[in-house]
Amino acid sequence: MDLEELTKTQLVLLAILISFVSAIVVGITIVTLMQQEPKPVTQTINRVIQQTIEKAVPGESKTQTIIVKEEDLIVDAIDKNSKNLVSIKTPAVDANTPVATLASGIAISADGLVVTDSHVIDEKGIYTITEGVDVYNADVVKIDPRGFAILRAKKDGGLKNFSFSILTDSSALKIGQSLIVLGGEQILSGIFTGFGEQKIPGTDEKAEPITYKTLKTSIAIPKSYIGSPIIDSNGKIAGFVTGTENAIIVIPASIIQEELPKAQ
Repeated sequence: MDLEELTKTQLVLLAILISFVSAIVVGITIVTLMQQEPKPVTQTINRVIQQTIEKAVPGESKTQTIIVKEEDLIVDAIDKNSKNLVSIKTPAVDANTPVATLASGIAISADGLVVTDSHVIDEKGIYTITEGVDVYNADVVKIDPRGFAILRAKKDGGLKNFSFSILTDSSALKIGQSLIVLGGEQILSGIFTGFGEQKIPGTDEKAEPITYKTLKTSIAIPKSYIGSPIIDSNGKIAGFVTGTENAIIVIPASIIQEELPKAQ
């Protein structure tokens, strides 16, 4: 039968039938989709980092992309650097002057260079470096007016190759990048928030003031953490905590890196 031959009543009934069938089809589709919807779950959201690793295979070169959690990188970074932490102490001269712990520090070279806070170090002072159960006499190599000092463990104490941490290029830090402060009673964590600027008087009355870059973080660092390193999620030293009674300052690792050739 041709649609043109249908009466108005028949056309209305046909339209109702088509609408009814369409409604049934839509209903079935919605029910099916709802049944396929997974149940709600609570997930812990972790940032992930994509790493490209090149594998050497005889006769060919393969590149494999691996996704790892930043949390895993941080755990590995802490484990790798914690063993490089040292204590700076004054040795006992007699019964009236027992051993005193002055500050923490971290080894930055295999031949025993250690960076620590300069405010507790004197050029003529006598110090020891304690690494685990090993204790070494120390020479003062450099006291920098910007707040850090470099010591060297004396080889006459049976110096072995130190386990040491690597300084990173601080200028490459990105805002929002994770940072961890080692040392103190507990590990502190936060993010890099940018660079600041610090100005201190010159080394003598006639010298120009010294202006240098500082590293800013979201971490509230207590005074007890002075002398502690700050590492990034790749396990490298990004900065070093120094300061006075009135202020906590973080020295970028690049500044310390610049002074290392002079300390060799």
